Amino acid sequence: MSNLEPNTTLNTAGTLTATVLKLQLALEQLPWRTPAVAQTLHRWLGEMLGPESPARWPEITLGVSLTADLRGLTWRVSDEAGAFIPRLARYFERAGVSEEEMERIAQAGARFQPAQLAGWFEVYDGNYNAGWAFPASLPLAQALTLTTSGPAVAPLAEWAARHAVTTCRRLGRAVGGEHPYTELQIPLPGVDVAQQLAAGVDAFATLDIAAPPPPVLTALRQAANPGLALSVWLSATGIVKLGLVASQPSTGLITRLFHATHRTLDETWAAFEGALDVPGPASIEGQRLAAGFGISAHYTFPRSKNKLH
Repeated sequence: MSNLEPNTTLNTAGTLTATVLKLQLALEQLPWRTPAVAQTLHRWLGEMLGPESPARWPEITLGVSLTADLRGLTWRVSDEAGAFIPRLARYFERAGVSEEEMERIAQAGARFQPAQLAGWFEVYDGNYNAGWAFPASLPLAQALTLTTSGPAVAPLAEWAARHAVTTCRRLGRAVGGEHPYTELQIPLPGVDVAQQLAAGVDAFATLDIAAPPPPVLTALRQAANPGLALSVWLSATGIVKLGLVASQPSTGLITRLFHATHRTLDETWAAFEGALDVPGPASIEGQRLAAGFGISAHYTFPRSKNKLH
């Protein structure tokens, strides 16, 4: 993609809700925040909301993710697919997304006809990335046909067949970096956390990725709620990221996962979460990346808060 930075001069100040203001206030707490970064995120959000957003605001869901090392921030917008597709397509076309990627989006939309479509924008170590996602239950086999061909696709399909896994709960694509990748979230099988963790660890082994550190697995086994998911990022060269996602994590689980990866819930994190004014993350993810094993927290604002003021 040639230019991820939005060039719109859309001024959404008159229609910002308290939720958007909280996103901006949380951004202010991060040590690497600069006026240029804030402006880029704000303009992207303006393009995602569009001029029609005041009437649609109750239907729009906003979210944000932060890595435990504070290096990566992602803003997310989700809306009814029919209303959101034109806004997302305009942004991608202007930003220089390839025809191949635009065709991939069109094929995915035609095949799955999702009710909801999400767009996201990431800042990591000063670099930008962007993408789209369907936050919906979809047939995994069909989702895999839309991934970039790569050495990890067949082993992942074999793992899914071995564990009778047939669905994913999220399908997405990162299109803004040098190497695009496909994102999948796959519910792990099993009646309890122990069985789900066993299936998840087997996925790491099948894909030839080092398992999460033992303290991470212990924390999940002892404190996570049932309903774990496998998070997979697939590129043409293999696995970009492999992780385990726990929904509605307790404060105890969050603290243990941070400690297991040698992180602390410091004043910056507390200020960031306090600015969001939410009870806590909707989910937390332990993930194996090229740089090592890390933690990300994913926050979602209730739609009931998306009221104009």
